[in-house]
This record gives sequence, structure tokens and C-alpha cells, in this order.
Amino acid sequence: MIPQYQVNLGQIDPLLSIAQSSPDTYISAIEQEMQKLNTIKQQLSQNKQIEQKQDNSGINIWDTIDKEISCMTNEQKTILAKDETYNSIEQELQLMIQQELINSVKNKVASSPKGKELLEKHLKNIQDKKNKIIEEANKEIELFKQFQIAAQVNPNLTYVEFIKSIKK
Repeated sequence: MIPQYQVNLGQIDPLLSIAQSSPDTYISAIEQEMQKLNTIKQQLSQNKQIEQKQDNSGINIWDTIDKEISCMTNEQKTILAKDETYNSIEQELQLMIQQELINSVKNKVASSPKGKELLEKHLKNIQDKKNKIIEEANKEIELFKQFQIAAQVNPNLTYVEFIKSIKK
């Protein structure tokens, strides 16, 4: 018979450590361990489902799009690049990708000393200029309201002419 060696790598089996205590304590510990394991099992199952949904819904579409475009000639790609629908969808996708990339690194940047310093400067700058920006925007709205009143009196008046007349 080959000798079997058991090695403890630092983790103590919680069920074996209380085996000498009362049966009620032992049963309670077993039930707690089962609850922990079931919780972990549910979390793993949910993560797996999320990953499968992501794999099935998004990545295959990206691959299909890449295949469709890769089999085109340069001339065909140039024609596709002139399509307004293609360009508007492509632009929206690029904005989404950029936002996701930014979101994925925000915490890392904020936790670095230089990033924190820059973010604090950025916040202070925004807070300092916010009131001036609001005031300027309100002036623009008021100016446009004045233009609307002037346009009722003179329907041929353009906004550019109105602005020129005020600046004189």
C-alpha cells in the first residue's frame, strides 16, 4: 500500500473543526456552509449567464460586421464610407466605445496621485466658471427673446442683422 500524505495549506475545514462540539452546533455550521456555497453557486451561475448573453448578442455581430467589411475591395469600402446611414451608426458606435473606455479607466485615473490632482483642478475650474457660464447662457436666451419681439415688428429682420444693430 502506498502511503497517502495529507497537506494542510492553511485552510481549516470549518466542519471538521467543530465536529467535537454539540450536534446542534455541528448541524448549524453545516447549514451555514451550505448557504455560503449556494450563494457562491448562484453568483457563478449569474456571471456565466451574463457572459453567455454578451458572447451571444454582441461579439458575434462584431465578427459578422468585420467579415462583411473585410471581404470588400478598397473601392467598395470607399463607397460604403460615403453612406450617411453607415456614417451615423459608425459615429454612434464610436461614441459608445469611447464612453465605455473612459468608464473603464475612471477609477484607475482617480486613484492615482496625478489623476486625483488633475480631477481636483478640473472640478475647481468648472465650479469657478459655472456661474459665468449660466449668466452668459441666460444673456443669449434674453437676446434671442428680444430678437423674437423685433422680428414681430419687422418680419424681414435676420438674427445677424439684429445682432449687428445691437452692437452699434
